[in-house]
Amino acid sequence: MTKEISSKVGKVNDAADKIASNMQTYQDVLAQSPATVASKFALDPRVLGDMERKARQILIDLFNEEGNNTLDKSLTELIMKANEAIGKIEDADKPDKVIVETALQTRKGRLVMTLNSKEAASWLRIPEHEIAFTESFSKGSHIRQRTYNLIMPRVPIIFELANKSHLRELEEANNLMNYAICRARWIKPIERRRVGQTHAFTILTVISTECANILIRDGLNICGTRVRPTKQKTEPVQCMKCRF
Repeated sequence: MTKEISSKVGKVNDAADKIASNMQTYQDVLAQSPATVASKFALDPRVLGDMERKARQILIDLFNEEGNNTLDKSLTELIMKANEAIGKIEDADKPDKVIVETALQTRKGRLVMTLNSKEAASWLRIPEHEIAFTESFSKGSHIRQRTYNLIMPRVPIIFELANKSHLRELEEANNLMNYAICRARWIKPIERRRVGQTHAFTILTVISTECANILIRDGLNICGTRVRPTKQKTEPVQCMKCRF
């Protein structure tokens, strides 16, 4: 019995020594790389798949001439016509394979086309390629950019949101890519401001998730003021009668 107890005590001591040798300090945990921490809290595969699918999509606005309705054709015919238009584009940097796999018509009379890769979709969004594609596919149409809204608190009201040159200066001052900011607008109407008000909330619209994430992480300078944007959250529609 004494030998058995001694053996168990020895195993407990070895386990305690092993735990003590492998234990990390609070400083070591904070010094871990973000990739190591992120791997423990991986995103849902369905979310990743949805992000990948959206990166391969393009949204086409159609403005047909009278008597020439593109949407009268079947989706199969539209896919074939889109691939023919893409095949006519000659470019040295064109990806090896650029094809439209699926198409979907929206209720507002637009087309959502899914390409075979996000590199192909990015290549087709380049202005000169977009013009060549839309002219061959359907004259007057254009590819609509997917945009993302940010809430910007305490923006100086001396900043002119409707002035495009001010938006370009804002991009240059914050080292953003050209035309990364689509538009900006005040949340509260100007005529409802109180006397002496100097700052107001703004909705800033950008064209990419990368730009939105950078602004949320680093903030941006507007007229000498450091602003920390946040993601605009869409509130669910609620019935004001039954509160459901």
